[in-house]
Amino acid sequence: MPRHGPPRDKTREYERLRRRLLDAAGWRCDGCGCAGRLELHHRNGDRTDNRPDNLRPLCRPCHCLIDGRRPGPDRSAWRAELARRLAE
Repeated sequence: MPRHGPPRDKTREYERLRRRLLDAAGWRCDGCGCAGRLELHHRNGDRTDNRPDNLRPLCRPCHCLIDGRRPGPDRSAWRAELARRLAE
């Protein structure tokens, strides 16, 4: 069966680049400064152009705002409640 998506070595390379860029940004969103789950936004819109100067770390709400999408539901309260219950 054929494999879909980028070759594995490309995925590993991108993940190393992602971590390096997020480390350099202090794991903070370039839009609002929040810490949390971050994504890399391609500034020029070309998702194959993974040059560091084309990538910008953003949180999901800022990324969706820039791309003109609606963010999904915020599940942080649900996750906190689940963690609290599991800790009991």
